Amino acid sequence: MSFWATQADARVRQVSREKDYMSAPPEIRNKGGSLDEVFAEGCTFHLEQMSATHWWMAVECGGKRVHINLHSRATIKASAETEDA
Repeated sequence: MSFWATQADARVRQVSREKDYMSAPPEIRNKGGSLDEVFAEGCTFHLEQMSATHWWMAVECGGKRVHINLHSRATIKASAETEDA
C-alpha cells in the first residue's frame, strides 16, 4: 500500500471517530429528583441571562437539544474564566 493510500485511510478513520464523538447526545443526570449535571462533548452551548434571577442555557449535539432554566429568589451572581485546555 502506498504512503498516500495509508494517509487517506488514516484520515477516513479519524473523521469517522470525530463524527462518532460529535454525534453523542447530551447526558442529563438527576439526583434526588433535581437536576445534578448536564454533560456533553463536541456540542453547541448557549448561556443567556434572562433577568437578575433567571439564566437560560441550551446544549445541542447528536440531534438533541437540552434547555436548562436556572431560577433564584435572589440575584444570581455568575462569573466565567477561560483556561488553556
